[in-house]
Amino acid sequence: MRWHDRPLLLEEGVGAVVAGVGAFLPGYVLVAPSQHVAALSGIPEPSRDAFVRFLLGFVDDMESGLGEVSVWEHGGSSTDARSSACVFHAHLHVMPGRFNPPRDIPASGIEYRDGLAEFLHDSRRWLDRPYLLFGQPGGPCWVATDLGVSQYFRRHIARVLDLDEEWDYAAAPRYDVVRSTVDLVQRLLREQ
Repeated sequence: MRWHDRPLLLEEGVGAVVAGVGAFLPGYVLVAPSQHVAALSGIPEPSRDAFVRFLLGFVDDMESGLGEVSVWEHGGSSTDARSSACVFHAHLHVMPGRFNPPRDIPASGIEYRDGLAEFLHDSRRWLDRPYLLFGQPGGPCWVATDLGVSQYFRRHIARVLDLDEEWDYAAAPRYDVVRSTVDLVQRLLREQ
């Protein structure tokens, strides 16, 4: 296992937190369920509550140490539908800072939620439909039909941070920032 793939936090059978390759800022992580599903909307009902507790507990720790965070998901599907997801396993991007959503999503296709937990508990209608989820964990969040643009939100955040050429995590892994993320998150978790 590569150093950056080692879980920073792991709850067996529930989920894991790993440093995000291509990290834009220290603290950029991915939170993934243990079960293999294409999108968070696919987490089976019996496991969903435990994952939501794990995820929100970790996010609370992040916000206690770093302030507000933003989250996003390129929700894939188990069908052959085109999606923005680049990895066929559900994962939520969590990054320090409050970011506004992109403006190029048709407003008529957006559904608003009071928070991430509300979406996760009411996400079955998005099962096997590629979607885009963006917002703050405690709200507001929105979900919309996927536009099918690879790493859609990474492109958006890269533009906001003037890192336009570094949106692709594979082409710009930014291992120096990933190392800072590992150190930062390990410190935050020790302090909690």
